[in-house]
Amino acid sequence: MPTKQVGPQNPNMFYDTYKNAGPSAGLVTMAILIGLCAVPGNCMNLFLVYLTIKHKSLRGSSNYLLALNSFYEFLHQTGHYIFLFTILSGRNFISPVTGQLSDTCTPINLIYNYNMVVCIITFVLYVLLALFVWKNVPQQSENSKCLVRSLSAICGLLIGSYFFNTIIRLIVVDWLDPIQLWYVNVAGGVLVNIGAAANTPILFIVSIPYRTLIKQELRAVWPSRTLAIKPPKPNQVAPF
Repeated sequence: MPTKQVGPQNPNMFYDTYKNAGPSAGLVTMAILIGLCAVPGNCMNLFLVYLTIKHKSLRGSSNYLLALNSFYEFLHQTGHYIFLFTILSGRNFISPVTGQLSDTCTPINLIYNYNMVVCIITFVLYVLLALFVWKNVPQQSENSKCLVRSLSAICGLLIGSYFFNTIIRLIVVDWLDPIQLWYVNVAGGVLVNIGAAANTPILFIVSIPYRTLIKQELRAVWPSRTLAIKPPKPNQVAPF
């Protein structure tokens, strides 16, 4: 039977092994996977911000919150290009700095416990929000139903990806050395970045107003592949 590891003897093993060691197939593969999530994610999140700014029909508070979320995800995923460049250069790491909140925690896995709590609280708030919308609209319109479905899908995918990543990390943290644990973290990061890139696709699938406007914008790029559509009426996305 395998013996559970108490913990790595050298917490800097990963850094010491790969610092200025030249390009590594494993590191490059993981960096490219993250980059492949970041490129379409940046485009789609920025596109959603553009839609919200351009179209007066997207002026509800819910629209602004969705656009704000996409803007922050755009900033989040933009940082992955620095990671990709550093790995491809063979330098692999910058000089040690306090780069994240977990660097100030002892032990480091405390941040993952807090992350799980934040995920659970966020999920509960989304559920309460859906119940509030459902209760305060006397007759459920198709638009309000789409709004609830949109928020539920975004919550389920994005928060779920963070939650799943945290669970996996907590399970394996005591069994892996720092190098193996890094690969697990980045693999989980790929899942998180897929969730971060999914706002616009989800809204396209479940929200008629967003789908209509997206098709309208895409006509300028692929006019032969997009049917003529009628712009939505103002305030089709109900504000909170």
